Amino acid sequence: MKRITSLLVSLSLLASAAMAQAVPPPTITGFPQTRRAYSTANLGITGTNLGVVTAVKVNGVSIPIVRTTATRLVVGPVPQQDAGFGTLEAIHGRGTIVNTLPLLPTLKGERRYTHMNVTLNNGEAGTYVLRSSYTVLGSPAADQSIYGKRYLGLFSSTLAAGVFGNADPVALNGILFPSQIGLIGAPLFLQAECFAATSNVSAYTNAISIPGYGQHQ
Repeated sequence: MKRITSLLVSLSLLASAAMAQAVPPPTITGFPQTRRAYSTANLGITGTNLGVVTAVKVNGVSIPIVRTTATRLVVGPVPQQDAGFGTLEAIHGRGTIVNTLPLLPTLKGERRYTHMNVTLNNGEAGTYVLRSSYTVLGSPAADQSIYGKRYLGLFSSTLAAGVFGNADPVALNGILFPSQIGLIGAPLFLQAECFAATSNVSAYTNAISIPGYGQHQ
């Protein structure tokens, strides 16, 4: 009798393992709402087979799961983060999937020969000031009334200033790469200060480095 019971248990475990292997791993397709670095609200995640996710991390920090369905996962509260592109990990029985989580306002850029193409994402209407410098601060600064870390000096050059007409990103293409005697080939650092009109918050973006002449992108 004991042998039969043990056999049944073993068969049940094998069947459960086989069923688990048959279930496709989860996927993350996006985030239904833009995420601001200074927000502490819950975070919504969309995808497939999300019901098998057992834990979620944002930038290495575990975030409680509030509710879950096969196509939507809600976690939170999420602590305030640095602006830029964070890492979201969704852990399940067969491994971990990793996705990039934009934490607005964000800044991306690249050099095209003697010019640069830059994209700013504020997530809502507002204003921006884009600055550049060949040096960064030894330690990031914190300014009153502006969320986030400032990596460039107070008197850094202004490359562009303008308006976010709506929630869409702003593409600034064809900005002339500034040249400075003695620094030809040195990387250029960019950072923007953005004001979100609806949220009534000013915040710094992430800082980026644009390779100088002769450097690989």
